[in-house]
Amino acid sequence: MAKRQNTETFFSIADRVGTFLFANFIWVVLSMTIIGIPVATIGIFAMMNRIIQGQQPEFFRVFLGAIRDHWRKVLIIAALDIAVGGLVFINYNIFLIMGLDNFIAILSMTMTICVTVILIMVNIYVWSYMSLLDLSARNLIKLSLIFGLSYPFTSLGITTMFLLPFVITIFLPIAFLIFITVSASAYIGARGAWYVLNKHFDEGDLDQLMYDSNVVL
Repeated sequence: MAKRQNTETFFSIADRVGTFLFANFIWVVLSMTIIGIPVATIGIFAMMNRIIQGQQPEFFRVFLGAIRDHWRKVLIIAALDIAVGGLVFINYNIFLIMGLDNFIAILSMTMTICVTVILIMVNIYVWSYMSLLDLSARNLIKLSLIFGLSYPFTSLGITTMFLLPFVITIFLPIAFLIFITVSASAYIGARGAWYVLNKHFDEGDLDQLMYDSNVVL
């Protein structure tokens, strides 16, 4: 009996690891086209949410199902990210031309960096919750901003850990990017977002948030 249980545990772990690696690979393949990045992102976050909750997700059902169910919100969030990210990029380029030799320029640069961090922070929450909570794009953004402002140090820690796999990958072979990096970051982001969600809401409110699309934040 013990041997059978050990065998089942081994195959269960192997299945999860294989799913983890395959999800990363599919994300990389889909992201070879710019339009594929947001749809691949909702897919991989949906997979990580299932794994975090102790489930063994069926890859194509969960990954493709998340794209099918949330593609409208994906397009809205992606468009907002492009708009805000574009403004931040323009600001950075202006600072490169102006230089940082006066107080106003340094202050403006600091504010731009803060906006960049907040943008990443909010995106981690939004993409983590999109496939988990039955909320509109507007309420997803609102909830993410509330969490970012209510739990600044926790959110900053989640953001730092989320970015860490990408930083580490710079010094590692390309295989890590293909099979590990994005899944690792998505797992960290989703795990942190789930922690904050449980910290902020009691069980009853959380159930309503997950299954009631008419909930008012």
